[in-house]
Amino acid sequence: MPGALPQAREAAASRGGTFASAPMKTSEIHSRLKAATAEMHARLEQQLDLLRDDLTLCDYVGLLERFYGVYEPFERMAEPMLKRVPGIEFERRKKTELLAADLLHLGASPVGLALLPRLPFTVPEQPEQLLGWLYVLEGATLGGQILARHFATRLPLSAGCGLRFFTAYGEETATMWRRLLEVLAVHGQTEVAARLMVDSAVSAFARLLDWFVAGSYSLDLSAA
Repeated sequence: MPGALPQAREAAASRGGTFASAPMKTSEIHSRLKAATAEMHARLEQQLDLLRDDLTLCDYVGLLERFYGVYEPFERMAEPMLKRVPGIEFERRKKTELLAADLLHLGASPVGLALLPRLPFTVPEQPEQLLGWLYVLEGATLGGQILARHFATRLPLSAGCGLRFFTAYGEETATMWRRLLEVLAVHGQTEVAARLMVDSAVSAFARLLDWFVAGSYSLDLSAA
């Protein structure tokens, strides 16, 4: 996922743990997910090149627009199922309001946000499919800590002004990542469930690669 840099994920993984009832260790399901998505993850990061020095505020706004077009429909679709998953803390993990706050701070209007294109989602049959997507999206929050520091040194942004999305969990970022890996371990107890998660995560990266690469970053939100 954009911003989910390998070193950030490695740091969080090293602090991971498991629920006592999970026969598959957190590190095992995490290793499977990471290995299966590594190539597309690298392609997406290379394509976006978010740590480049010439990134403009317009580029940044366009990035947030595309993120909004992913998180808003995903969270709306996934909430009924994921809010019932023990330990997932889905309400706390939602990012739509943070993205909206960042975009409004940077000149968007509520009407403009409503007109942003959305990535289409269909409700899956099993929660493990949503957990595969959540693994990818939460990785963006984990790596977002590195990106936030980079953006803050080059753009007129701060944690409370335009960087709410990338600083969502603050000092609890690694803890939230570890808790997610624990939930994935619980739901990856069988090979069928683990495969559903892995396939979903791979599909998520493929769709996100198309979404971010093909997206237009020139929408005028303030004019709507």
